Amino acid sequence: MDQSRDENDTHKIQEADSSNNHDGCEDETQELKSNSKYDKRLVIKLAILSLASFPPEAFYTFYSLFAVPLQLKLGIPIGLTLIPMIIASVIGLFLTPIIGNLSDQCTSRIGRRRPFIIVLFIINLISAAMISYSRIIGDKLWPHHLLIGRILLIIGLIIDMICCCMLLSPARAFVMDAAPIDIQVIANSLITCSAGIGAVAITAISGINWRETPLAKVFGGQVEVVFILIAAICIIVMLIATVSYAEVPYVIVDSTEALTHKSSSRKNSDDLKISTMDSEDSNPVQLMVIQHDQTEVTNDSTEDKPQVITAEEISSWNHFYQTYYFAKTMPKELVILWMGVFLSCTAYIAFTSFLTDFLGQSVYHGNPLAAKNSTALYRYNHGVSIGSWGLLGCTAFSIVYSLALGQITKYVGAVPLLVIGYSVTGIGTLVIALTNQVIVILCMAALQGIGLASAYTLLFAILASYHDYFTKIKDSRWSFRELGLDISLLTVSLSLSCIITGCFLGAIVALVRSSRAAMIFSSICNGLCAVNCIFIFKVPNDA
Repeated sequence: MDQSRDENDTHKIQEADSSNNHDGCEDETQELKSNSKYDKRLVIKLAILSLASFPPEAFYTFYSLFAVPLQLKLGIPIGLTLIPMIIASVIGLFLTPIIGNLSDQCTSRIGRRRPFIIVLFIINLISAAMISYSRIIGDKLWPHHLLIGRILLIIGLIIDMICCCMLLSPARAFVMDAAPIDIQVIANSLITCSAGIGAVAITAISGINWRETPLAKVFGGQVEVVFILIAAICIIVMLIATVSYAEVPYVIVDSTEALTHKSSSRKNSDDLKISTMDSEDSNPVQLMVIQHDQTEVTNDSTEDKPQVITAEEISSWNHFYQTYYFAKTMPKELVILWMGVFLSCTAYIAFTSFLTDFLGQSVYHGNPLAAKNSTALYRYNHGVSIGSWGLLGCTAFSIVYSLALGQITKYVGAVPLLVIGYSVTGIGTLVIALTNQVIVILCMAALQGIGLASAYTLLFAILASYHDYFTKIKDSRWSFRELGLDISLLTVSLSLSCIITGCFLGAIVALVRSSRAAMIFSSICNGLCAVNCIFIFKVPNDA
């Protein structure tokens, strides 16, 4: 009987264990489902926040499409049509990092990045309106004279380009602040996707002939209708991006303390809480804005205390010197990233600026200066039209590729993917330069989207991982470096690329009298970018 009782007890214990295991499995399944739902909600949130990158790309596309034609219609010589872009790029080269630094230290109640996004967007709208209605306003103020129209157009073009460059930094930081470190690739993919959709949408709207529609009679003409539609779409998109969710809250810390490093992980904005500290007696200039969960204060008794600069010392500097200091002291890892973005942007701008002319003159043997209704002019215009489809395919492919990067990087590391990607784009532009086959050229043009998506997704995601890793290991080189400023430092490479393309590449193309030189130049830049990416520091997997 004792043996039978023992067997019954053993059976009951096994049943209990089985029941517990079953309950544990159910709990684990529910937890996984919960995490899955949370990830989906977070991705949706990041997708909505990334809409802030839609307007700057839309207005930049608007600039690219209409800047030269509008200047020519107002009698500005073709040799001077790149001057607004060069002036804007030079100004943006200095202002963009300052805007990034200011956004890092912003104490506005509506958020850290949001005030800059809203203000720059409004200025962008006004400048685009100046571009669109410059001739009409000039005729009203001084009939039968083009001077006022030219002045309004040039000012509008310069301001529009500057705002597009400056708006990119806070718009990107707006999303990256809210993304955990393990999904930064997805966050930056969504930013690239949003920007790409903005470019495609505006290109499509501009490609429609609005001249014979009632809208043209109401608003003034083709360019004016395109502007009104762009403005309406961008206002709705920006409202959705800036109103849907609260921005990451930050806390004010007294500058008399010494701040060494940030915490080891970037959390979701919902996990951050506002901590109020007594700072009424402190000078507002001596306050530093940092994330509540990203701050650690140490005292003099800490044995392994790294070399740091106090917040009081940094806050005593003006924003210009702060920006200069952080730009001058960029860590080696950040310099390599900057070179990657710079070479990639230079290659892409050289490719996009001369592809249509390359097809028009070198492939279809047309002449843009030929007589009206001539065969040579028709061939050139047909080549330009085909080239426009190539640029559209490039943008569309960049959207698809950026969305796939989140899955691809699970199997192939970011650095090998960058090396492979820029090698492919370099070979692609070289093939374009060496062939006259239109189908081959269009296919290689679409592949350039790999370089665009890589620069705007992977390189910025690596930047976020650097901020997380180096501050976690208490690397003094990264003390006080904030994401907004470092994003803007990478973004200014776009301005420098525009300056180089506008000043030097155009002269080289004119000297050799062929746009093939631009394609070869783009191929060289892509190749150098691939080599540069080999030296990108890889954050350890267990970090």
